[in-house]
Amino acid sequence: MTKRGNAMRKVGSQGGAGRLRAGTAGVVAAAAVLSLVGCASNKTALPPSSGPVLDGPKGTLKSPEQMATEQATAAIDEFYKVFSATLTDRGAPPEALSTVAAAQYFGAASAEVKSVRDRDLTVTGVIRASAAVSIRISAPKDIDGAPIPGEATAEMRVCEDRSGLTTLGKDGAPVKDPAALPAELRRFAMVNYGWPGSGWVIVRQMAMPHTSCEKQF
Repeated sequence: MTKRGNAMRKVGSQGGAGRLRAGTAGVVAAAAVLSLVGCASNKTALPPSSGPVLDGPKGTLKSPEQMATEQATAAIDEFYKVFSATLTDRGAPPEALSTVAAAQYFGAASAEVKSVRDRDLTVTGVIRASAAVSIRISAPKDIDGAPIPGEATAEMRVCEDRSGLTTLGKDGAPVKDPAALPAELRRFAMVNYGWPGSGWVIVRQMAMPHTSCEKQF
């Protein structure tokens, strides 16, 4: 083979390796990240939504976008565990929410806990994220596509399912918000200051109150 042919073969090999590291881009289906089930009580599922493609070719390592999405999804699950615990257990300190919610969102979450306790309500059950989809992911990486330290951000579309939550007044009668839906849309802005570590927290919630999970946002 000629020198020119050898050189072209070498360049092609390098280009293929680069493509394996960089991954691909495209469209993510709405059911791609979490449990891929509809909101439990009313069988509501999130509508399709565009976002970054997360997986590279078969046999390659996870892309930084995939890693960030999985971490952010796990952080949302943890938020609802902590939030449910503080709502249902009067002995649970609201400050526990600061481990999963940044200062900007901690106030809103802790205000609901305070309202329940001030009104002497009894809450049982759990709040769940029935579906979560990444809308936008920004995760620092080097020119080869490997994660590097920095600040990562994410926007996550979540179907918040409260169908398993029961609230009772002091007289034992159910207390319900007539405007509330069993499952409502949430759109969380999240940040991880210690990327590529897993320190994701919710910064704010951007969906309007009492918005159906079926609504595009």
